[in-house]
This record gives sequence, C-alpha cells and structure tokens, in this order.
Amino acid sequence: MNSNSNFTLSDAQFNRLRELLQKRTGLAISSSRKKELQKRIAPFIHQHHDIDQLIRKLDSSYRIDQGLVNALTIGESYFFRNHPHFEALKKEVFPSLIARKRERKRIKIWSAGCSTGEEPYSLSILVDRDFPVLKDWDITILASDINTSFLKRAEEAKYTQWSFRGVDESTISRYFAQTGKNEFTLNEDIKKRVSFQQLNLSTLP
Repeated sequence: MNSNSNFTLSDAQFNRLRELLQKRTGLAISSSRKKELQKRIAPFIHQHHDIDQLIRKLDSSYRIDQGLVNALTIGESYFFRNHPHFEALKKEVFPSLIARKRERKRIKIWSAGCSTGEEPYSLSILVDRDFPVLKDWDITILASDINTSFLKRAEEAKYTQWSFRGVDESTISRYFAQTGKNEFTLNEDIKKRVSFQQLNLSTLP
C-alpha cells in the first residue's frame, strides 16, 4: 500500500481501527465518519508504512501517538455554551454548594473534556460575576482534556469573536482585553483560578 494520502480504508480496517481508538482513547467514532477518519489519519500512514501496520501498533501497545489523538479530537467550544446548563449552575448548583461549604469556604470544580478552555473559564467568570459572596473562598477549577494542542491554546487564554457568540458585550468588556484586531485575552484574575492537565478519561480508575 502506498504511504501517501491516496489510500482507502476497507470496512474491516475502519471497524477495527475505530474499535481500537475507542479502547485506547475513549473516542467514539460513528460508522458515518469513515471518510473523515481516513482523511485525518492520512498524515500518519507514512510514519507507519501502511494502515495495517498502524492498526497492529495500536493493537499491541497501550500507548497511542499523541499527534494522532490531537488529529482525531474535535474541539467545538465557546463561552457559556449551552445556556440552560449555566442557568442551572447559577440558580441551583452553586447556591446549594455555598450552603453546604459555608464553614470550609472551599469548592473544587472539574471541567472534563475542556477543549480550548472556554468552558472552565466560563465557570470562573460565573463565580466572579454572579457570586460575590465567594470572593474570599478557595475556588479551584481543574480543566482536563486528552488533546495537548487544545490545552496549549487554553493556557494562552486568547480568543476570537467566534468564541463569544451569544455572550453579552458587558461580560466581554469586563473580563477580556482586546489585544489584536480579532484577539481577546482573558483577565489574569479569572485565568489564575483554572489549572490545566492532560487526562485520558478512558484510563482513569
């Protein structure tokens, strides 16, 4: 088989590959994404000579090439995505946590599958904007993702207008500084509440 992008996944190869990828990474690839998977793995065929060798390597090793993981992960995120969830956090979850944790004044939050950081930073903004009572509390947000490229971008905390669709202008101007024509950098006091870590949820005990 040629080691360029002009290859075709057989149904058997596709099914075995997506089975191994889900086992190694937890990424679920639907049967309708065969062409997309073929396109995304094309750059890695040269490294492994052919698709069958790539499959054999995945089958024999628990580790998976991080570049391949990054290529297969889709990062669709923006600030305050899925408003009903954030409304529930604002009206139910946080008030309950505040009542329960009033003595210790400490809350730990985990944003799993954080992509490029919009979700955990939205949580940090929510804490600051809507719960002034938490100003002197110890609030920590752990944000994790399997994709190292996403985590690097998240730590930079620089975003374009695309990440703010549906976000009111007052929130943007309050928590971000415009540092370029279409670049907005998150304020440090909101950023420092969040820490990032690479984690593969499928390998956690």
